Amino acid sequence: MKVYSISKPAFWAILALILALPVSRHWRLISSGERTIGLVCRNDYLRKEGFDGSTRYILRSAIIYTAGDSSYTTYGPPYYAFEPGTRLKVIYQKNKPSKCCLWNFRGLYLKSYSIIVLTMICFWIAFYLSYNAYVNQKRARKTPANRQATAGPLLTGQTGARRSTTEGPGTRQSTADTDRPNTGNRASETANKEANALKRAVQRRIKF
Repeated sequence: MKVYSISKPAFWAILALILALPVSRHWRLISSGERTIGLVCRNDYLRKEGFDGSTRYILRSAIIYTAGDSSYTTYGPPYYAFEPGTRLKVIYQKNKPSKCCLWNFRGLYLKSYSIIVLTMICFWIAFYLSYNAYVNQKRARKTPANRQATAGPLLTGQTGARRSTTEGPGTRQSTADTDRPNTGNRASETANKEANALKRAVQRRIKF
């Protein structure tokens, strides 16, 4: 089974899609909204109650912008304060001017949901590096040089095993027996010589 790696263009394309998630939340405003200039008037500490009943005060900048003949107030990203008097681009909805967003990096990305985007980016980079490293290792194992290197010890081991199976215990014992000197025959020959010598000596005594 062929294993495919993640190419660099695919990596950057998916990374760009993840980075575009905060912008995609305001795609209707960006595509069909009206643009105007807002003015930072002050920095306020807004009260916010948590799920556990605790109270927090969050620093945010109050921004005033005009839509038609009316003025509206919006707030910048939490925990970030613009200098009073700073002019910022604001995009608002035509039929509902109170619905707006800041048209800059801080207004789009310095939000609470940016933690999700950052987590997705870290996960995607870790997955890309680990998966491509795994694919490269798998491909390196399938190269001809590695195949020969791994096949060499296997072949020698198989030939040795075949020799050991063909050379059973009986064959080894028979070769060992053939290589041993014939000590039994030599002992019988010496015994026969001694018996013949004793017979000759007895016959000589009888003659005398």
